[in-house]
Amino acid sequence: MNNSYPVLDQRYDQDNWKQFLSDIFVDTRLLEVPETLTDIDTHIASQVQKLGYITLDDDGVQRQIVVYEVVLAPGIVLERN
Repeated sequence: MNNSYPVLDQRYDQDNWKQFLSDIFVDTRLLEVPETLTDIDTHIASQVQKLGYITLDDDGVQRQIVVYEVVLAPGIVLERN
């Protein structure tokens, strides 16, 4: 159990994770309405949504990370695939 970040011990909830990311990362820009991606491999994922961006500053070099929510297709096991 991780008492510092209860969201890590709970069942996934998009709103809770968006709040968690905003609390952890200073420069978080999350979309009000997630963007559903349509050009995906449906053998791997049944749905992909872009939730927003996190910008990290590494000694003056800014790097942007895109935050996605991915629902795996039936039969896909994350640990195995």
